[in-house]
Amino acid sequence: MVLYWTMAFDTNPISRLSTIVVVGPGLLGGSVAKGLKAVGYAGKVIGVARSQSTLDTAIQVGCIDEGTSDLQQAASQADMILLATPLKTFRSIMGQLRDHLKSGCIFTDVGSTKCSVLLDAREQLKPQQLKYLVPSHPMAGSETQGPAGASAQMLHTRPCIVTPLPESDPDTVAAIKDMWDAIGMQVIEMTPQQHDEHSAVISHLPHLLNVMLVQTAQQLGGMEMASTGFKGATRLASSNPTIRSDILTCNRTAILNVIQGFEKVLQSMKQKIDADDREGLLADLNDAMDFRNAWVKDFDHRGESGKTDM
Repeated sequence: MVLYWTMAFDTNPISRLSTIVVVGPGLLGGSVAKGLKAVGYAGKVIGVARSQSTLDTAIQVGCIDEGTSDLQQAASQADMILLATPLKTFRSIMGQLRDHLKSGCIFTDVGSTKCSVLLDAREQLKPQQLKYLVPSHPMAGSETQGPAGASAQMLHTRPCIVTPLPESDPDTVAAIKDMWDAIGMQVIEMTPQQHDEHSAVISHLPHLLNVMLVQTAQQLGGMEMASTGFKGATRLASSNPTIRSDILTCNRTAILNVIQGFEKVLQSMKQKIDADDREGLLADLNDAMDFRNAWVKDFDHRGESGKTDM
C-alpha cells in the first residue's frame, strides 16, 4: 500500500488532453469534473447521460461544457474517459466503447468495487486498451443525488484508491495518480482484492447498518421520538438505492465475510447485555470510543494539513 501527496497538475499529461468524457456526470462524476476545472484543466469536458435534464443541470452548474446521450460519438472524441455510472452498467458500456476509443485513450472510473470492474474490463475491452485502464475509487460522496450536488470540495483531502492492472502503462498510472492528487485527494494504491475487502468494512457495511436501523424503526416504532441522533445515524439510508444495490451484489463475497464478522461482535455485545456485564460493556464502549477518537483526530489532521484554496 503506497500513499501519494504531491499536488501537481500543470505538468501532468492529463492537463494537456483536449477532451475528457464523463460517462455519468452525476454527483461523483460531476464533482471530479469540477475538481479538474478548479485546478486549471482548460480542455473540453463532455458529459454522457440518458437524461437530458441531467445533462442540462450538469452544464448549468459547471460540471461539463456540453452533453450528449450518444456514448459512442462522445467516446470517439475522448482522450480520457471517466466512467461514473452504476456498477452494473460498466460491462455494457465497456462493450459499446471497445470499437470507438482512440488509440491510447486513458480510462478510469469511480466505481465502489474494483474486482468486478477488472472482470468487466478483461471481458469487454481489447488487450491494448487495458494498458491505459487505471481503475479508481474516490472515497467521497453524499446522500444527495445528481449533478446539482456536485462539488470539487467534496473530494478534497479524501482518500482515492487506485488499483492498476499488471499490464497498466506506468506513465498512465502515474498520470492518473497525479490527477487525483492535484484535485486534492490522498491517493492510495492497492490491489483490487485489498480494495474490495477494506471497502466492505469501512464503506459497504455502514450503508447496510443504516438501512437496517431504518427497517428496525419501521417495524418496532418509536419514530415520534426520533431526533438528531437517529437522523445522523441513518444518513446513508438516503443514498442512491441503485448504486447501493449494485455495490452489495458486485462485492457480495467480501460483504458476506464482513457480515459474518459483524454478527460475532453483535452476539458478543448481546451476551454482555443479557448477563448484565457492565464491566464488559464499559470495556467495549471505551475501546470503541478511544479507537474512533484517535481516527477522527488523524482524519481531521490530514484534512487540515492538506488544505488548499479550491
